[in-house]
Amino acid sequence: LGALSQALPESGGAALQTARSGLALRSATDQSAYVDTLPLEDALSLAVLFEDASLQALFLPRAQQVASGEIDASVVAKRHAIALAPDAVSDEVAAQLASYERGAAHYPELCGSCHQLDGRGVEGAFPPLAASDWFLADVDRAVRVVLYGLKGEVVVNGERYSSMMAPLGAVADDGMTADVLNYALNSWSNDGGWIAPGRVQALREQHAGREQPFTVEELNGF
Repeated sequence: LGALSQALPESGGAALQTARSGLALRSATDQSAYVDTLPLEDALSLAVLFEDASLQALFLPRAQQVASGEIDASVVAKRHAIALAPDAVSDEVAAQLASYERGAAHYPELCGSCHQLDGRGVEGAFPPLAASDWFLADVDRAVRVVLYGLKGEVVVNGERYSSMMAPLGAVADDGMTADVLNYALNSWSNDGGWIAPGRVQALREQHAGREQPFTVEELNGF
């Protein structure tokens, strides 16, 4: 175990330090089983810190599952999985991360001034996107709001907001709309899934000619 202890990284947060210690205390035959008990993001975050390929190999099966899309995971875990298992990356997972990165670039300009860069919004004025029950509950509804805006009162996480959201459909095409939403749906510990530009296009076509922002009552009717 001495060589293993020397190979384990010293960096990382509390969860990674716990995993590091857990590996160091186990024999080689028990390490694979232990790796399988670790939370996925912690396991892959630890794995990318190793320089020893034999240690990284302990995590390779889980990395391959994430990179291929066999099991879903956070953006952080997907990034680590791609680094560990580049040959296993599916087109779908690669497209998701590319959309996320584009959305990260557009979010500050399109959404940051109201919903804030940390997604927490402004109390009493602009609702949060981070851990937002209303935002995460219905992706199609979120698309409609981005494209056409929202007016009237909305209740988010038990708090009432009545400021108007301006429509962004004229400045954000289908791809950009999907990218920004994918960023918000998968940031700040959100686990909101992914939306394709084709779905944005379909909803835009469904409401072609609409000039007024939606109300909550209208949105509840879909």
